[in-house]
Amino acid sequence: MFLIVLCGTLWSYIKPANLTPQQTRLVVTNLVYYLFLPALVLNTIWHAKINANVFQYSFITICSISFSLACVGVLSKVIRISKKSLGAMFLAAAFPNVTYLGLPVLENSLGQWTNAIVIQIDLFATTPFLFTVGVFISRHYGEELIKKNILLFFNTPLFWSLALALVLNFFNVSTPEIVSNVLTQFTSLVAPLMIFSLGLTLNVSSFQPRYIYLALPVLMIKLMMMPYFAALCSAYSALEYSHQMATILDLGMPSMLLGIVFCEHYKLNTALYATAAMLTTLCSMLTLPFWHHVLTQNKLFLGLW
Repeated sequence: MFLIVLCGTLWSYIKPANLTPQQTRLVVTNLVYYLFLPALVLNTIWHAKINANVFQYSFITICSISFSLACVGVLSKVIRISKKSLGAMFLAAAFPNVTYLGLPVLENSLGQWTNAIVIQIDLFATTPFLFTVGVFISRHYGEELIKKNILLFFNTPLFWSLALALVLNFFNVSTPEIVSNVLTQFTSLVAPLMIFSLGLTLNVSSFQPRYIYLALPVLMIKLMMMPYFAALCSAYSALEYSHQMATILDLGMPSMLLGIVFCEHYKLNTALYATAAMLTTLCSMLTLPFWHHVLTQNKLFLGLW
């Protein structure tokens, strides 16, 4: 995975065929967003076991995000910071990259069965919370030139694909072989393209040293305190240990890449967010193995809490 990230980073500097990293990332991310990721959602949820666990995933996720938001709120009382920078800190510290990084990381470390968990965490908890509370925070601390209905954000390929998959799942519709083959081929492309796109984002030009002092507390909240709190919450759930572990690791992912779009749209401090996203992504290469080791080697770790 690191080598694929490195390929994306090198691409952004070499610029084959004079393609800028922004142009390449735009094509790659839109292919994933409009075609391959909806195919993954359809292929995974169609035959997944949708049960009461989805409420537990959502509860742990929403509680963990709320905890991170509260931590930034307390921090804002201690340090002096502009409203636009504070808004960027809220987004960077609270909302993890559960799909674009979480999906390939969990699939490679724990197994393909985690895809259903990642999708449920994203579509039933993280994304709705982002487009409600996250949008409210962005509007409060930033500005918006064109007012839009929040509900329009849910009119996306992912939610339509989820709705179709839930209907097919409910009526237990069998998958035609040709459809299954196509969905499987599309699904196999999601993880490497997401990781490659992440490499395109890790550009030194997005790193602003003057914002390190603000990015460091975001790093601590996002990569250490949030997964720790998620572990506390999951210890009191009825989830199997392996599902608890997958949920904790997914919530321990670095800051979401979509936050840069939010910062630009709502006129928040985009440079601060990009710096925090880059630092959390790089440091997650150490913190994610740490959490994976702790949760794997100490099966009583959650029970002790």
